[in-house]
Amino acid sequence: MGLDNRKIVMSPGDRYGRWEIVKESSKRSSGGIVYWYCRCECGVTRDVSGTSLRNGRSKSCGCLGDEMRRLEYGEASFNKLFKLYKIGAAERGLRFSLTKKQFKELTSSNCFYCGDEPSRACKNNGKKGRFYGNYIYNGIDRVDNSLGYLPKNCIPCCFECNQAKLTSSQDEFLKRVKKIYEHLGL
Repeated sequence: MGLDNRKIVMSPGDRYGRWEIVKESSKRSSGGIVYWYCRCECGVTRDVSGTSLRNGRSKSCGCLGDEMRRLEYGEASFNKLFKLYKIGAAERGLRFSLTKKQFKELTSSNCFYCGDEPSRACKNNGKKGRFYGNYIYNGIDRVDNSLGYLPKNCIPCCFECNQAKLTSSQDEFLKRVKKIYEHLGL
């Protein structure tokens, strides 16, 4: 047998989620449901139906949901970069099977070839032009250019090294770097 909500006594000071009941409101629904004047932890005050408080449908003024939806600084930009890589791979007919975790690990690592730290910035403005932070990253080199973005085929790579390597195989690129190094007598 279910609990009859009408028999639960509610009073000022009671807490339901982030709501605290301040006093009984003079507002009533057409069905006679009692409303309570409540204060949310964030300071917003509002009339909330006793039913919504008791059954948990109303846990806050909306601030709780906003906090749960809010992304970490730079996360929206990271999501944009991830999407751009997937779209770019699809447009070039390349397979993309990196998870977001693998993608983040690669793009937040130092360049495999020269050791440079991530320095490129992906910016994403959200709705109404709000800025949610840059994601600073290094690119990804596909070791075997004939294959797509597969976990075993990808290494972190700065823009400059990626441009220098272009379509060369990793072996060809490293031989070229060695040749330049030896030629300059470094």
